[in-house]
Amino acid sequence: MYDTYSDLSLRALLQLKKMREEALELYDYCLVEGNPGPMIHFIEEQIALDPPPLLLLYEIADDIQQRFMSLRENQFDVRHQVVQIFNELYDMDVAMFFTEEKLESLTPEEAINLLERNGAEIADDEKALLQRLINQSRNTAAKLGEDIRLTESVQEMVMDWTLALASTVARDYSHSLMMNPPSTILH
Repeated sequence: MYDTYSDLSLRALLQLKKMREEALELYDYCLVEGNPGPMIHFIEEQIALDPPPLLLLYEIADDIQQRFMSLRENQFDVRHQVVQIFNELYDMDVAMFFTEEKLESLTPEEAINLLERNGAEIADDEKALLQRLINQSRNTAAKLGEDIRLTESVQEMVMDWTLALASTVARDYSHSLMMNPPSTILH
């Protein structure tokens, strides 16, 4: 395992960059398809190598973590926009009613009923506009939710394998030192 990139040759760095880019392209493809299969296959190919490319796996895990954080931020932004609109138009704080998860399944009727139960008077033309807004936000939130769940599963798999392989490498290295101690001892 490498602590820094200084131990890597230029060729190895270029190969690492190429493999990371391939992994991220596969990840993006998996998001579009809603299926982690290609990414799982890629990771399985990497862990089958002898020795497995731990630095690559760490880098992929970090890249996926960054994507996960970006997806969560986007999910928060979608929710915040809905909450802000309700607050500005109807002077009503609906943040506690519309969590990120709730927004995925929110129907326009539920949102409008909530507003009306809390004293908002909504004209029919406003209802149509709110219905479109809620549907669009719900669809966006649902897609983001799917992407987040897929990303979490891929992230967990990559980290589990990376940590398992790293501990195996460390154990093997420790065992080889015990079996073949260094010939020189520093005092």
